[in-house]
Amino acid sequence: MPAREYDETEMSFQATEVLFKTKGQVTKSPGWRSLYLQGEDDIQDKVLPPIPDQMPGVAESVDVFSRKTTPPKPYTEATLLEDMASIAKFVTNPEHKKLLKETSRIGTVATRAAIIEELKEGRCQYLVLQGKYLHATPKGSALIAWLDGHLPRITDPAETALWEDGFREIEKGEVTPDQFVSGIAQTLRQHLSTLVRVIPDEALVATTVQCPSGKGFLMEGGSGYTSPGYPNVRLPKVFCGANISASEWARVLAGEKVAREDFYSKDKKKRFQAALVFNRDKQQIELDFGGQNKTPPQPLDLLCPKTKQPVLESEKYFTYPGWPEVRCWKVIARRAMQPEDFGPALQTGRTELLEGFKSKEGNPFSAYLVFDGKKNKFSFGFNERQEAKRVTLKLTKPRRKGSPGVLRR
Repeated sequence: MPAREYDETEMSFQATEVLFKTKGQVTKSPGWRSLYLQGEDDIQDKVLPPIPDQMPGVAESVDVFSRKTTPPKPYTEATLLEDMASIAKFVTNPEHKKLLKETSRIGTVATRAAIIEELKEGRCQYLVLQGKYLHATPKGSALIAWLDGHLPRITDPAETALWEDGFREIEKGEVTPDQFVSGIAQTLRQHLSTLVRVIPDEALVATTVQCPSGKGFLMEGGSGYTSPGYPNVRLPKVFCGANISASEWARVLAGEKVAREDFYSKDKKKRFQAALVFNRDKQQIELDFGGQNKTPPQPLDLLCPKTKQPVLESEKYFTYPGWPEVRCWKVIARRAMQPEDFGPALQTGRTELLEGFKSKEGNPFSAYLVFDGKKNKFSFGFNERQEAKRVTLKLTKPRRKGSPGVLRR
């Protein structure tokens, strides 16, 4: 039987900056619906009044209703099965959407329910049923965020559309089946390589601390934590000798400076104060020592050779304005440094031979101060001339009747 035929009219009304719309329908031919109609009175059309275009009007009454926006309802098993069978609605690309509407679904009628059960059972525990609604467990939320961070193609329905597009190319003779399978194999090898590289060696347990990215909870392992929003950032439980909790790491990832006074330097064998900060550009945790200077830097009479501005003196180091990221420490290897000591190294990469340094054992030594412009660091340079050493060898002859003889050279 033919389909129902109807006329549809849409009206829009502009009230200041607010646009209101409404639609009306008038049945022209009921088509197959006539089988269910007792008479013409059963046809329930929405008829709009005849209003000319651009006709002004006055709102006779306005009612205000207090409402709150609500998030989408969680999936039930029925609605999840429905979306698994119609994944095209989650794709924005028109061509991919068309392909998925025609061919692609997640699983089959026989396997979709089994997939959901697999996600709920004890081995996986990615979903939990609360009443009639399905909710992701912390473990499930972490897995989703982890896949989004490392293998986003796996969670993208458009990936299936690309494979369907490959089938079409095979039908047209543009691609051979071997070429298509080879491409998929290469993709799977890349995915497996990523999995091997980034999957942690230790089992992770979800904490109760929310990741600032909003992608789930911080996960706890034996030696540290991982963030679903920043999976490549190391969050150790012990940082420079100080115990860092999951809540402190969450504050750091949120952009807060978390100061601690119990950091410990193994080289200097003493505690120090600093703040943990998150460098978003480099995706790494760093220490900020800015709060250790009790007084603001003071300008000196010495001028920076690069900017002609005064060199600045802080509590523990000097700063040349031309090299603002370089700290010229006041004490190096037990030698009191003067601000002018650093100028030649910054300009030419090397100072004259400086005396007065002492090793950890207290032995005095002389060295050049060498500046690495790429790393913005100073190091020691030494004279290549080595002192000749006198070598004495003792050779013992076979024992005779008398005392053993000694040959000296």
